[in-house]
Amino acid sequence: CGIPREFAAAVEKFRKAGGVMAGIRFHGLDLDDDVLRHATTFACQHGISLTTHHGDALDPGAYAGEFDFITSTGLGEFLDDQQLASLYAAFHRVMRPGGVMVTSAMRRLRFSDYLLRLAELHVHYRSAEDLAAIARRAGFVRLATSTDRHGIQGFLKATK
Repeated sequence: CGIPREFAAAVEKFRKAGGVMAGIRFHGLDLDDDVLRHATTFACQHGISLTTHHGDALDPGAYAGEFDFITSTGLGEFLDDQQLASLYAAFHRVMRPGGVMVTSAMRRLRFSDYLLRLAELHVHYRSAEDLAAIARRAGFVRLATSTDRHGIQGFLKATK
């Protein structure tokens, strides 16, 4: 979950393009109750219907229902390849046919890596192609990768 800033920006663009939010429900999963409370407040302030769930993203049993779209940014960097494959497999299991997962990976930058190490956070840096290989092993079949214009973040769109 985290704070759904990307959703707020995407929803705003969707609405400006004439999109209708009726029937669209967002769900957020996090272990941190404070984060879930902040996420709920933020979503409400931006007109987003968000249902939060307390749980571990790495626990396949934490996901209830079927989903059309799953996004995960900022978590995969802290997971090793096996954990990330398990996460993607859990996503694949709860997605409807044709469902889409969007995720990202960071490239190692000396300054940000230094700050993360000071905070005693170990980061797994990957390319978008690395994400695609892991998603393929988890069962996703249609994969599209891209990199931001600065070459810092890689993105993966994977379809079930």
